[in-house]
Amino acid sequence: MKHRQFIHIRSFFLLFSLVGWSAFTTGCTSPTKIAQPVPIDTERVGVWDRNGTPSTWDVMIDDLASVDAVFLGEEHDDGAGHAIQREIVKTLFERWNGGVLTLEMLERHEQVWIDEWMEGSLSKEELRDLTHSNSWCGEGSWDAWYQPILDEAIEHGGIVIAGNAPRPLVRTAGRDGYEALPCEGDVERADFDLPSIDHPLYRADLRALMIKMRTDDKIPDPVVTDDEVELALRSLLVWDATMGSSAASARSRGRVIHMAGHFHIDRNGGTVAEFRAHRPSDSVRTVTVRQGAGWNPTDHPDVLGAADWLIGSTAGIISSTMP
Repeated sequence: MKHRQFIHIRSFFLLFSLVGWSAFTTGCTSPTKIAQPVPIDTERVGVWDRNGTPSTWDVMIDDLASVDAVFLGEEHDDGAGHAIQREIVKTLFERWNGGVLTLEMLERHEQVWIDEWMEGSLSKEELRDLTHSNSWCGEGSWDAWYQPILDEAIEHGGIVIAGNAPRPLVRTAGRDGYEALPCEGDVERADFDLPSIDHPLYRADLRALMIKMRTDDKIPDPVVTDDEVELALRSLLVWDATMGSSAASARSRGRVIHMAGHFHIDRNGGTVAEFRAHRPSDSVRTVTVRQGAGWNPTDHPDVLGAADWLIGSTAGIISSTMP
């Protein structure tokens, strides 16, 4: 079976910088060992507000529970981070008596299978295989990390919505421009959205990230051209416009949690900005989850202010016993 190929945002930009858009069709394998999910000890989770002031899990949850939409930014290969996300989804859906979980990891044309799974006519294994999700972030990552989050959403009265655009359309947008995408009236037009606003800060963040990639790769005096930025930005904004619109549309069915890579969410990133454009009166909170032993935002000034809540995930926060 052909598995969905995972492209971490960092790997995508690095590959693009070095070898161009042909690399976008290949995947990178997560180096992280895929471990089965276990409960977390929320009292040991490192939580800070956007300014880096230490806080607590309970204070954060009370704040998140008070708003209309929560955006969870992740590092895709962070097993402990996914355990934290699972606990947030479980706790908020309990508080809200349900809710809507929208995800970057599932694409709109796959909603028919998600609906069948939620109705009970499709097993979770069949859903995984039909969506080619087994290797979304390393072999077995779907079963270990993502499916348990979907299960929590359903168990606590929620629904699941595929939030992203199909990858071939994202590639087309970057390579050939928006005019090459399906037009109004085409069946595939419902599978994606185009950006509704300009994103100058996002463009600047993207350029800085691409330069950093080349610097890290020891390319001397790295330069990123406007054309390179625009090409990459077109693809990213189809992702973000589609995810933001999906989350906004889902609000008609309840409060929303949206999960995506943190680049799409940090600093009012593309997905959050698109959501706000569609739902300007909604209250929103953003969360960024970062991995690393002893992670602390004071050691990472670039993360300060990136989101309303900052979480450090480490293997140490995982509980040693199963429920």
